Amino acid sequence: MININKVFDLGRAVATDPTQTGPGSKRSNLDNVEEGEEGEGGNERPEGRQAAKRKSRQNANNIVVEMVTTHFKEDRATKNDSKEVLKGLVTTLGDKVSVAKEAVRAKDDHEKKKTNVAMMKADAIKTIANAAKMKAELKLRKQAVKEARYEDSVITIDTSMMSPVDAVFYEEKKAAIRLKRLERLSTK
Repeated sequence: MININKVFDLGRAVATDPTQTGPGSKRSNLDNVEEGEEGEGGNERPEGRQAAKRKSRQNANNIVVEMVTTHFKEDRATKNDSKEVLKGLVTTLGDKVSVAKEAVRAKDDHEKKKTNVAMMKADAIKTIANAAKMKAELKLRKQAVKEARYEDSVITIDTSMMSPVDAVFYEEKKAAIRLKRLERLSTK
């Protein structure tokens, strides 16, 4: 923003220049002239009103140009800062996206592991069920073998030396065993 007060202050400073003796006067008091303002020719004539106005305009223009230049430099620096901030935001957003992708990937991996664990549990349950079934079948076979041995021992018993009551009992058992074995053979 241009500071107008500086321009006006500069104009007043030129108007109250001590080298001028009065309003409209082109002559000056040489005693009031500071050293260093004199040119190479020695005592030079002080600048006139038009020259003072021109000089004040140039100074004002220089101040305005300087202020505008400073403003644009600050604005450019601000824009560069804004660009850096935006680049940082883009980088941060990119990082957040990659973190989110990694989180989704980790979640998918976790779900796969959970599914694999569930499948392994189901397989283990099936294996246990099969083992129990096999155990039951084995028990039945053992029982069948025991019964077959018992039946074989009953069939091989000699009833001739037994009492008539025991002989009748074992002969009936032998007949039942033979009938059961015939039924088994006919159903196979």
